Amino acid sequence: MPPETGRRVLIGVIIAAAVIAAYVAVLYLAAAWLLPRMPGWGMAVVAIIGALLFIMSPFTAIKVYDRAVRRPGSSPGRSTSGDDE
Repeated sequence: MPPETGRRVLIGVIIAAAVIAAYVAVLYLAAAWLLPRMPGWGMAVVAIIGALLFIMSPFTAIKVYDRAVRRPGSSPGRSTSGDDE
C-alpha cells in the first residue's frame, strides 16, 4: 500500500473512532443525566428517537458509502461491466 493511501486510511479510522466516541458519550450523558430529570412522555420520545437513530445509522452509512463509491454515469441496479444486452 502506498504511504499516502495508508495515511488516508489512518485519518479515516481516526475520524470514525472520534465520531463513535462522541456518539457513545452523548448516549451515556443522556442516559445518566438527562433521562432521570424528564417526565414519562419525554423519556418515551427520547427512546423512540434513539431507537430510530440506532436503527437508521447503518442504512445511512451504506447510502453515503454507495454514493461515494458509485462511478459517474452509472445508475443503481444496472451493471457497469458493459456486457449486458
